[in-house]
Amino acid sequence: MRVRHSVGGVKMSDIPTVQLRVAEALAEIEAAAALLLKDCDDAMRFGETGDKPPIELRARWRLNNAFAGQLCLRAIERLHPLIGARGINDPENLFLLAWRDIHAAVSQITMAWDIQAVNTGRIIFGLPSLDLRL
Repeated sequence: MRVRHSVGGVKMSDIPTVQLRVAEALAEIEAAAALLLKDCDDAMRFGETGDKPPIELRARWRLNNAFAGQLCLRAIERLHPLIGARGINDPENLFLLAWRDIHAAVSQITMAWDIQAVNTGRIIFGLPSLDLRL
């Protein structure tokens, strides 16, 4: 992005809306990482003691995992318009690989936001989990 120019010859890194999109995407990705690292720290404490985490916490981990995926999806979707029409058909474009990867990842059942959000909401309200593996 630093050296890329628009079709009109404008340096992409000089465009304020590009700077805004890149900064927002960075914040989303870093927030996702922080959320997952906190959950990993929590899980490690349970691993060290051998205690089983309560279902509410296990559901929250699943919820946070799915939400982190959503944050990354939002980041990639926020940046997608910046590749332009020329970038969409370039098979060497690593951005498109990342776009396909995050869409595939959030389609997995443990990262599907709707499924994990509903299940966590059920557990919060004292209803049984829809996922017997949780």
